[in-house]
Amino acid sequence: METSERQNERLVANFTTLMKPMGKARPRHTASGVVFTPKATRIAEQIISWDCVNAMARSDYSSKEPCRVCIKATFKVPKYRTNEGLIGDPVTKKPDADNIGKLVLDALNGVAYKDDSQVYSIEVEKIWAEFDSVQVWVFETIPRN
Repeated sequence: METSERQNERLVANFTTLMKPMGKARPRHTASGVVFTPKATRIAEQIISWDCVNAMARSDYSSKEPCRVCIKATFKVPKYRTNEGLIGDPVTKKPDADNIGKLVLDALNGVAYKDDSQVYSIEVEKIWAEFDSVQVWVFETIPRN
């Protein structure tokens, strides 16, 4: 996952955000009908976005090419399970992988790429680790001449 195995793509961003992986929460509605994104989701998107900007060589660059995104969400092994040798094993608890992907893709809009509609492939992996984190790789397709 960490490196591009494809010859026709280039790494746009590679960074790690030290936070507990979370999924994109559903929009909420007020009694008057106003729709809003929950605060925790907005904050997580901002943190991921800032980490991406800091990791990129040029902060003013957003790819206009088709992109592939790889996400590795690591979850700290709970203390009561530390002696079970879980590190590296798949995590099958919430949040769902697709919701983690939605949060990351939305956070990178206008940062790593112009719009998340450019993302043609997304891979999300959830594993047990020594600490919580969200690791992200964004690859852009190199146009053919």
